[in-house]
Amino acid sequence: MLSIATLLLRSRRPLKSPTKVSLWKEIKDQLTRFDVYRQRPILCIAVWNFIYGIAYAILLFSFSFYGTSIGLTRQQGSIVTTVQSVAQCIGRPALGYISDKMGRTNSTILFTFFIALITLVYWIFITTYSQLMGFGFLAGFTMGINWVNFTPLIADVLGGGPELVAGVAFVTVTGGIPLIPAEIMALKLKRTGDVDKPFLWCQIFVALCCIVGGGALFPFREWKISRMFTGRRRILQAKLDKGEEPLTELELKRLDRYNRLLKPSLGNYVLRTLYPIKA
Repeated sequence: MLSIATLLLRSRRPLKSPTKVSLWKEIKDQLTRFDVYRQRPILCIAVWNFIYGIAYAILLFSFSFYGTSIGLTRQQGSIVTTVQSVAQCIGRPALGYISDKMGRTNSTILFTFFIALITLVYWIFITTYSQLMGFGFLAGFTMGINWVNFTPLIADVLGGGPELVAGVAFVTVTGGIPLIPAEIMALKLKRTGDVDKPFLWCQIFVALCCIVGGGALFPFREWKISRMFTGRRRILQAKLDKGEEPLTELELKRLDRYNRLLKPSLGNYVLRTLYPIKA
């Protein structure tokens, strides 16, 4: 079906490049932008998207199987999956709005860890249809955070233009790989026989993927905050060097704080990573 859809696509521009470079060479150049792929912030996003993608796929496809494991009918499991999909339709725009308000990096880390939390304290203990419906809606509302924010996060690093195209392609391709075996892994982790909580290992695995994936974004947050502080320090230092207008007491305190936080040390690295600011 994807092959048919691809053949029906129309190009957004003529296949002849205005730069006299062939289309295939442009594609090859985009696929070999190792200068983009090697950047530490891009690698952090790719690792997060890769690991979290496993948890996302398991959550997306496991509710029907889980429903039958606790005594529900397949129809009830299918309804829970539908509720989850409806919740994603509502949740993705809402997640975008929340990300604009509290910062894309902050919200991405927060909701990735939130899914780990509700998996451990909610999903593991579900035994009824109504409980599974509630979890399906809550998980569906929040689990699309990767699709909402991975492109804006890449844009924070690369801006626009060909570099953004290459960065998005890299993160998309690498993030698509774990989606293929994820549900097979979940079913292999299912405990067989007459056991309580047959999906326990699978649920713990989902939570661990979210925790490790969210943790991969902490170096990205440190990088972003370092860049913010460096820019602000440069502005204040330039104003101080010109001497045309003296810095206020508040600006001097800020300049001193930026100088201290930007010093290379493990303690400052941790402070930058956890600094309470919109990022």
